[in-house]
Amino acid sequence: MQPMRVVTMLTVVMVPLACLTLGGVPASQAKGCGGSGVSTVFCKNNQLVTTPGHTGPPARTSSTKPKYPPCGSNIIEPWLLDRSLNPDDYASYTCVDISGQKRTAWTKTATANGSSAVIDPQVLAYQLLAQMTLDPIDIRTTPLKPQAVGQTPMVFVGLPVWLWADNPDKTTWGPATITAGDLSLTAKVDQVEWDMGDGNRKWCDRPGVAWEKWMDPTKPPGNACTYTYQKTKAGVTIQAISHWVANWSGYGQSGTIKFTTTATKRVDVAEIQVVIK
Repeated sequence: MQPMRVVTMLTVVMVPLACLTLGGVPASQAKGCGGSGVSTVFCKNNQLVTTPGHTGPPARTSSTKPKYPPCGSNIIEPWLLDRSLNPDDYASYTCVDISGQKRTAWTKTATANGSSAVIDPQVLAYQLLAQMTLDPIDIRTTPLKPQAVGQTPMVFVGLPVWLWADNPDKTTWGPATITAGDLSLTAKVDQVEWDMGDGNRKWCDRPGVAWEKWMDPTKPPGNACTYTYQKTKAGVTIQAISHWVANWSGYGQSGTIKFTTTATKRVDVAEIQVVIK
């Protein structure tokens, strides 16, 4: 006769500190089970470990940082509108119209040492921004990391998932400043929009708090950015959309340029099961 098995489903509340004990039987003696179909969770050497059941693609990144300023009325050659103007006093540059198409625009130039330079402050601001290296954040989450490179990280239903930017610096969070002549531009992240892959979004105006092994994952500090999943699902794609604001000023003018950078990460949303024999 086969021994009777009792299957109990529960939520982990102290993952990093010790393995669970249920009904007087240490969880380290319990074998893993895959009732959710997502992954297996078990204890080894009194430490909770996971065997991810899904391997996702590598993280992808993207950016909407504009290369060209928006077009205005200056897409028409000024000297065609005013015959008194000299075409040699103008230089062309690339702009983008409301449909997203690149156009040729015109601006006055200043001559120094025999060469002409664009002096339109907005055009200069976009040119400076295009020279800056501004990247998406490197996404980090809790509670557990994958066992091996290439395996999908795991998060658990009912546990707060800590979300943070790993080692944020000037290129991934700002502020980053660039200057040219009298014009200065400073770019920094205003907010991160976390698309959690289950139809919900979380907005955070800080890089988040990096989880350490000595921290209780169920009690994140007030300045942490967290989200709690309610259902299991394999292969959820988390997107961290950084909303950048670049403020510029110079030559008597000022303005703001907004854009985004996006990083993605695949995770499995699982629940823990312990089998007691």
